[in-house]
Amino acid sequence: MFMNMRGIMVLSVVMLMALVAVGQPAGISKAEVVLPWLPVRDTHHIHLLHSRIENTTTGELTMKTEEYDRGGYLVDSLTRNVYDEQGRLRQQVRIDWDEVRKRQDTSLLWRVDYDAEGAVRRIRNVYDGGRGEFVYDLIAHRVHPRFGLLEYAFRRENQYGEMRYVDTVYLRRSYDSTGHLLHEECKGGMYYMDVFDIRYSYDTAGRMVSRVGLYYESSDSLHYHYDAQGVLTCMTGKDYDLGMEADVTITCWPDGIPRERIARWHTYEEGDDDESVDYTRYDRRGVVVYFRSGNFIFTYDIDYWD
Repeated sequence: MFMNMRGIMVLSVVMLMALVAVGQPAGISKAEVVLPWLPVRDTHHIHLLHSRIENTTTGELTMKTEEYDRGGYLVDSLTRNVYDEQGRLRQQVRIDWDEVRKRQDTSLLWRVDYDAEGAVRRIRNVYDGGRGEFVYDLIAHRVHPRFGLLEYAFRRENQYGEMRYVDTVYLRRSYDSTGHLLHEECKGGMYYMDVFDIRYSYDTAGRMVSRVGLYYESSDSLHYHYDAQGVLTCMTGKDYDLGMEADVTITCWPDGIPRERIARWHTYEEGDDDESVDYTRYDRRGVVVYFRSGNFIFTYDIDYWD
């Protein structure tokens, strides 16, 4: 069976958001991927990422190495990242080699402005050789006095000639009185893949016991299991994606970090129950180092900054 769409989507950010993909309780929210429309940032201090992709059916093999700077953003020969004194990304400059040869010039890819509270206030994205741009202005920013961000709302304007589009995306988070995240949702926006609704629940000791997420054409649910000492030992649940259903089991390292993930997918066609298995292995930081789905095998060798 070919690799399912969820597998493809996960692999596109799997190295950067590994804890999210398995629903780690203390991990990063998927919201950081959606907003504020910046390049996806590595949060695991990856320096060099060596990847090997093998198609076991055709024998095709692809290998590449990616480099990330200390700020967590991808480094390539065409991009330069600029940070402020607080280590926040302020600009990402795309080097235009044609212009470099002509004028020794550069073209801006991203520019980020922050307010006094450190929240993103405006994002400017220049594209197509500087002839067009997206501008994102923060028009709503409610902050809980103790627990941080509750709502983001950006107005997205695209100016190209005489054409202009306005787009508003809302991200809302709600917490209980002790600061536990109960609910987060993102709605609106031009990109339907950005829409999600995630709910969390906890036991009397404050430990997460379930996580249920709804996305465009897919959903997932996880239940968390602890030992007598309160350490997370495994997670079990289900994935639903484009009409397919998977039983998911995630085992953990002794400190509760994900170690292995097995997803058994069932496809029902003409009365037959066709099963395929996706297998994922993580290192001690919870970052994916091996993933197999269908006839594809992804292997990763990682050098960290620290």
